Amino acid sequence: MANGFAGKILILHLDKETYETVPTSKYEEWIGGHGMAAALFWDYCEDKTITDPADPKNVCVLATSPIAGTPTPSGGGRAEMVAVGTQGYPTPWFTRSNMGGRFGPMMKHAGYDAFVLLGQAKRKVWISVVNDRVTFNDAESLWGLDTQETQEALMPQMVHDYHAGDWNTIASGWRDAGKTTQRPAILTTGPNPENYGPLSSLVSDMAHVIGQGGFGGVWAAKNLKAIGFLGTKSIEIADPQAMMDARLWAQQYTWGGHADNPNKYIGMQDISSPPGNSTRFYGTGVSSRPYGCVGCVRACRGRTSNYYGNEAMCIGFHWFTPQDKAAHDGVITENTAKAATLLNRVGMNANSFMPITFWLMRLYEKGLIGPGKEIESNLPFEKMGTIEFANALISSIVNLADIGADLALGLQPCAEKWGRWEEDSSTGMLPVLQYSYGHHYDPRTSADWGFASILTDRDINSHDLDFPCYWTPSQNYAQGREPDVSAARLAEIIGKKLVPFCDPEMIDYSDEGIYKKPCAKAVAWTIYYNRSWKNTVGLCDWAWTDLVNPYGKDFEGMTPDGEPKFLNACTGWNKSFEDVIWLGKKVYDLDRAIWQLQGRTREVEIFSDYVYDQPQNPKVPQTSYEIAYCLPTYNEETHEWAYKDVSGRQLDREKTEELKSHFYRLEGCDIAHGWLKRSALEAEGLGYVADELEAHGVLGQEEDEGC
Repeated sequence: MANGFAGKILILHLDKETYETVPTSKYEEWIGGHGMAAALFWDYCEDKTITDPADPKNVCVLATSPIAGTPTPSGGGRAEMVAVGTQGYPTPWFTRSNMGGRFGPMMKHAGYDAFVLLGQAKRKVWISVVNDRVTFNDAESLWGLDTQETQEALMPQMVHDYHAGDWNTIASGWRDAGKTTQRPAILTTGPNPENYGPLSSLVSDMAHVIGQGGFGGVWAAKNLKAIGFLGTKSIEIADPQAMMDARLWAQQYTWGGHADNPNKYIGMQDISSPPGNSTRFYGTGVSSRPYGCVGCVRACRGRTSNYYGNEAMCIGFHWFTPQDKAAHDGVITENTAKAATLLNRVGMNANSFMPITFWLMRLYEKGLIGPGKEIESNLPFEKMGTIEFANALISSIVNLADIGADLALGLQPCAEKWGRWEEDSSTGMLPVLQYSYGHHYDPRTSADWGFASILTDRDINSHDLDFPCYWTPSQNYAQGREPDVSAARLAEIIGKKLVPFCDPEMIDYSDEGIYKKPCAKAVAWTIYYNRSWKNTVGLCDWAWTDLVNPYGKDFEGMTPDGEPKFLNACTGWNKSFEDVIWLGKKVYDLDRAIWQLQGRTREVEIFSDYVYDQPQNPKVPQTSYEIAYCLPTYNEETHEWAYKDVSGRQLDREKTEELKSHFYRLEGCDIAHGWLKRSALEAEGLGYVADELEAHGVLGQEEDEGC
């Protein structure tokens, strides 16, 4: 298909060990990624009220998009997974995660845009897909292997047992000659993931991870160890010349694109930055080279001279850096990189381990954990910051030994079992923000990030406003310099680019502004862009959006012009930026409908108590990298914009509820429950969704008092 799509969706019946395919064209309106995956979940899940991830009726879907495997910069490698996950608590919500690397593109080279996992296998299996040949294989001997060992065992078997062309010979003649020099792409769980479902991840290669959601536990419940793809088919796009023109157009916005000023200051990670990433920590004396996903111009990951930390980045390292720095006088050593590799090899979610590490350090400092202590443990806490301790902690969870048996339950269930939840969640000593997900960015300061997280299913993890509004000015002031873009100019840029709302006051992070209607618009825009351009089209969060760019005219970046250029070049469509944003709302509404069927109400959409009860303290961060929060604020009396350090505040419960009501009205939900109304759903062609909500008694009321 000359529109970026491979053309087929693979439906895998695990219980029968059979498969079928359906044409991708049936779901093209959802574009791909999260949109396509959620639509497939809706169609194939017999009972969308389920809240047990181990229920055989739970459906797990992974989907790519038409840009995957193409030269789209910082977007050609991503794939999105959805299912009822194991991490959410007390309700395991329908949830999502995504990954970059080679897996999504290789799946398309084999001929598939998505796969759907149905039922539960009667034995432990792994699945090999080599072009049109799909094989279910015994995985009993693989069950205790880590992610690297599993891939090393399966790659040669896929290549040689199924004779998928001559692996080491470059194909001659034409590109679909059935040969490839590529190795298979395999997605796998770690050892015995049923033991630590809420903390489990899925890993491809060294460190391309589907982390949040606990999807390794979902696969374990289905008796699935791994899926591998090896393909020799091409990915044809609609307009290759338009793709090359778009890349040349984008070059003017990138590092090195302007010879007159090649060293212009870069505030944080974005598509304009030079290769490399400040979130990689390898240790003194370790050399590395940039490494990126398919189609990437950023190469934010790395390959190292000593193997440790390969392909890892950001929180993959950060989970261990607080221990490492505390044990080595504030210096990050090679132990951080070793710990990153150790965690990825066992297939555990670094986003969960960061709050675990912070919590255990505080418990140990207070003398509450150890031999004969309130929390009995024989782990070597006196060696925190060493690989010996990291290995002991991780092994205890894998084997359900010592405190690992409790930690494996997940953050909040573990705290409840230890009798520490009420106290530690109200003080912030256990930094769990919502739904048993760890604190990432602070909602008391980065309000749009926090509100978007409680109004979805997990940490939103979208840096669209975070990079220009928080990191860039905060880092500038930390370095003793004024930001290149003033707060007033930033508001002007935002007023142009946050289509369709285009309200500069969306980035008013003042004490009053974070509860007003413009902030609700910022929350909605963040969610819609997340669900559309990020998780459906598949653009990488570390590069897009490109709102503020040091090489753009008057510091304006490629958004909203850049995103459609690449999507339309692949598909031949003529979609505008706004078209896709509104699709993001439709995708979010489908998600929200599933949560309503699972029992979601507005009373559920709240933060842990410490967000309301404790002032934010930048001197005692919940992560290893927070700095003072300098954010744009608007003074209504003087009509002036300024950057202001808003550290030290806490959220007001009543005003938070007001913000939520603003959002529900904007979204088309009733105020009483936060439930979607029929009118909102039918306007998006989702009348069939409204019918199911109504049948279950969870459809929002049209006559909503207070609207």
